[in-house]
Amino acid sequence: MRQIKIRNKFFNVTNTHQDFWNHYEAETWEKSTFDIFDRFINADTCFFDIGSWMGPTALYAAQTAKKVICIEADPVAFQELQDNIALNPSLGSKITIINKAISSTQDNVRMGARTAQGDSMSSALFSSDTNYWEVEAVTPQQLVDKTKNEYSNYFTKIDIEGGEYNLMPHLQSLIDVKNNTFFISLHPKFIEKNSFIRFFKTAYLTQKALLPFKGYKVFLVRNETVDYSYWVSQLVAWGVCYLPIKSGLLLHNPEQ
Repeated sequence: MRQIKIRNKFFNVTNTHQDFWNHYEAETWEKSTFDIFDRFINADTCFFDIGSWMGPTALYAAQTAKKVICIEADPVAFQELQDNIALNPSLGSKITIINKAISSTQDNVRMGARTAQGDSMSSALFSSDTNYWEVEAVTPQQLVDKTKNEYSNYFTKIDIEGGEYNLMPHLQSLIDVKNNTFFISLHPKFIEKNSFIRFFKTAYLTQKALLPFKGYKVFLVRNETVDYSYWVSQLVAWGVCYLPIKSGLLLHNPEQ
């Protein structure tokens, strides 16, 4: 067992993935993620962690949030997530973990991994005849139903290795809950190998993905910075596409 210390947070993990946890504690892994969580997650927040892997975001957020709901479709990562949560009984009571894939329908989802199960890169985009598994689905509406809209503040993190493009047009039920901020990682390089085709394909998919978020302020998230982007916000408001990017998006509705 290893105790992780980051900012003012402490939690325990198993003795696997030591290189990752070294980067994590040094804040050389997605520093901006912690800045975002510190800004938007509070003691009244229900945190949807979609694509939880072994728990680096869930265990951090659970220190502050009122409720954490983890979605993880990879069976190896899910077991590691269970093991890490079990080492933190004071946090476990507020964390619910679901071994399913987020999907717009309730049909089973065929999943794959870039290298092997548990590598943090599981996606519906990586399934093949030789490296795949099927997992039950959970829909955005079912996630909302689990909370009964009883929280005053919501935060949704989505990191599903390219699957976000197909999911985002179907997030209306999550958008409709009160005070929900979204942090979504985009993975255009997983959509298409050919860079010329990828440019147009991901631009089209991004247009569809962002249509439900009219009225939201859009911030571009890189490893160490979170910057408000007026032009992206305007393109979202106008319902037109914007160029594909490799960074994440923070979507916040100041009117909620």
